[in-house]
Amino acid sequence: MPVRIYVYEMHQDDPKKCTSAKMCRMRLATP
Repeated sequence: MPVRIYVYEMHQDDPKKCTSAKMCRMRLATP
């Protein structure tokens, strides 16, 4: 059973260092 991951982004962090932003770019999480 796959786990759905949701991310609440406020765009306050550096997108290259932010783990949640990376997961969204790789389509592993849903913004």
